[in-house]
Amino acid sequence: MNGLLWEKDIRQAEHVRLLGRFDPRQPVFPMHWTGSGIELRIRCTTLDMELESGYAIQSAWVGVMVDGAPVARFVLERGRRYYTLLAGMDDTVAHTVTVVRDSQPVAEDERLFVLAHRIRSDGELLEPEKREMTIEFIGDSLTSGEGLVGPRGAMEWRTIWLSGMESWAMEVCRGMNAQGRWISQSGWGAYWSWDGNRENRLPRIYDAVCAVERGGEAPYDFEQNPVDAVVLNVGTNDASALSRLEGEEKERAAAAIRAAAADFLRQIRRHNPQAYILWSYGMCGGDIAPLLRSAVQEVRREGDLRVGYVQLPPCPEKGLGSRAHPGRENHRSAALAVMRRLKKALEGQPG
Repeated sequence: MNGLLWEKDIRQAEHVRLLGRFDPRQPVFPMHWTGSGIELRIRCTTLDMELESGYAIQSAWVGVMVDGAPVARFVLERGRRYYTLLAGMDDTVAHTVTVVRDSQPVAEDERLFVLAHRIRSDGELLEPEKREMTIEFIGDSLTSGEGLVGPRGAMEWRTIWLSGMESWAMEVCRGMNAQGRWISQSGWGAYWSWDGNRENRLPRIYDAVCAVERGGEAPYDFEQNPVDAVVLNVGTNDASALSRLEGEEKERAAAAIRAAAADFLRQIRRHNPQAYILWSYGMCGGDIAPLLRSAVQEVRREGDLRVGYVQLPPCPEKGLGSRAHPGRENHRSAALAVMRRLKKALEGQPG
């Protein structure tokens, strides 16, 4: 390389792959969800990225992966500035570099946002690595990677303990050579949140780019960004709220959760007519597994046979990370279960 630095706008740069949900009408690239960001293949000695962020309560974190391996994670400051992603590299060797938002949106912090503006390097951008498929992941704290970093005893709810880079969803992407797209919110469910709040349900925000963060209110264009599969890991928070009820009230709520799960599958199908849809559940208990299985079977009886269910291995006490959430080993076990089921489905095997 000649040692001279060049700068390129992320939205205009050739060979830069955009990851995640975004509104193409926006002049800059918003990194709304966990796993959103950019991917590129490059030979260089140095690579920087200009990012802009703001927050009132909870800061955003960004992660860097090289050839799929996590190599860096850092918190974003308020304001707009360049961050060094790579330095001192061998410019004769090409690598795939993936830069993602590593922490989820926080609905309670109306000032939180992340914008990606430009990249700067002395290297050569190459044709990006081909991905075999695109998968959309829908979930809660498990999909956001809550508890995957930090000490086991840490219990305060802060974005520092969230990391999507080693979550079950990212493991599936690595294992299946897939491009991922996330929509996940800690504490949310299909019918209500962990504390029974009906406002905090994933179907309510699914149709928008990112309805829980400013700049993401526009409808998402599913036709322009089709996926091969949609994998849900939803139900843990529905079960949490349900466990607080008794008697007839609990029976009515259970029926409502089942109906909401079936309706969510239908909603996802309307936007993704060709995708295989897989509902996964069980990393943090399996209390409502029969309700979710029943919802899947109902939709299948209606004629949609490209819908399935997989039970995930529960996390043992010794495998917990921060926030009493599953640690890395349980996430890997969950990813293996999803991959086995998804590969069979995409190959046309029944079940």
